[in-house]
Amino acid sequence: MKYIIKESQVSTLINIFTDFVNSESYEGVCSIGVDYDDVMSKFVINVFFKRKFFINKNGGVTSSYIRKVINEVGHKFKDFTGNTPLMYQHFDEC
Repeated sequence: MKYIIKESQVSTLINIFTDFVNSESYEGVCSIGVDYDDVMSKFVINVFFKRKFFINKNGGVTSSYIRKVINEVGHKFKDFTGNTPLMYQHFDEC
C-alpha cells in the first residue's frame, strides 16, 4: 500500500516512530532516533551504541551483536510501517 506523507505530518510521524522503536531497550544502546530523508524519500533510523559497552570485546562478537540489533530494529520498524528504513549505526558516550 502506498501513501503520501505531507510535510506537516512528518514531524508527528517521526515522534510516533521514535517512541515505537524506543519502546524496547537493547543492551549497549543509548538511544534510537528516527528521521526522514527527503532526497531518498525514506525514513532513517539512527542507532546510537554505548562506546564503553564495546571496549575490550571480541571484534567478531561486537559486529554480530551490532548487526543483530540493527536487524531487530529494522524489522520491527518494517513490520509496523511496511517500509524498509535506511539504517545507520553510531557510537556515543552516554
